[in-house]
Amino acid sequence: MEAFTRIVDMEEDFYGLVFARTRVDADRIGQALEERGYPVETLHGDYAQEHRDRVMGRFRSGKARILVATDVAARGIDVEGLTHVVNWSLPQDSQAYMHRIGRTGRAGNEGTAITFVTPYEYRKLTRMREGAGTSIRKGSVPKVSDVIDARRARAIARVNSVAEDVGADDSPWMALADDILSTTDARVALASCLSIAFAGTLDPERYSQIAEVKKDERPGRLVDQKGQTRLFVSAGKRSGIDRKGLAAMIRGVSGLPDRMIEGIMVFDAFSLVTVPFDAAERIIRESRGPGKLPRIRVAKEDGGGEGGYRARPTPPRAGGAKGKGARKRT
Repeated sequence: MEAFTRIVDMEEDFYGLVFARTRVDADRIGQALEERGYPVETLHGDYAQEHRDRVMGRFRSGKARILVATDVAARGIDVEGLTHVVNWSLPQDSQAYMHRIGRTGRAGNEGTAITFVTPYEYRKLTRMREGAGTSIRKGSVPKVSDVIDARRARAIARVNSVAEDVGADDSPWMALADDILSTTDARVALASCLSIAFAGTLDPERYSQIAEVKKDERPGRLVDQKGQTRLFVSAGKRSGIDRKGLAAMIRGVSGLPDRMIEGIMVFDAFSLVTVPFDAAERIIRESRGPGKLPRIRVAKEDGGGEGGYRARPTPPRAGGAKGKGARKRT
């Protein structure tokens, strides 16, 4: 929520459609935005047609600048002039993704599509990007100082534009200004008026802190902010694997140059290697097919074992030894 409101506040005139996964999510997001003072409406399958018509009327007229909706409720919605489409959660597949973001940039207009993802969702986002055949640029949440600077610049522009209309000698506002200036310093008087008009929008306390997620702070699946993935390879020294051999294997499967194959660690029973996350998808897929590759998956930090990882049993390949015919290890 904090990230989204900063994005909205950076824009001069945000007019966007926000996609939520479930009805509960849509209601929760809409209520939170409304409590923060944003002109928002919510739409999902629980609402009657009368409510839908009222909501769409407010959104099309611009009285509501944000519409939070589920995919089902958003079917058939065609609104011109949208500046943003926001995927609060990832859609089910690339086709749904393209259907969502296609609502911006219509009739020759430009629009921006924003997708919020967690580090755990990088792999799904990669598959979605490849399936959609489109590019996705990684962005960052605006800093509070940048948001305040943007809103401050708009406040100055707004005051200057109004000054052209109220500057006539016969304006009632000029008479009121004379009365105020008769007892108050001009600079203090102007600052007081600005605090009344813009206190709610230029206060840094309006925003909460967002912690930067660092690689060494992430439990579970390891995908860092540079778009790299830590892979677990179910073969190590006991299988005759060494650093050079592992690098050659990864290079052969992925086509990556040596400089992009990093962090190789070879232990007795398993190995670890870091590669770009889009290449990691191909490597994992290849390891699941027929061939001599060991099973490879995204590494999971376990707080113990060699290098902070534990070797976990890997299910046998299809057609592999199991049951009574399996050979026991000695």
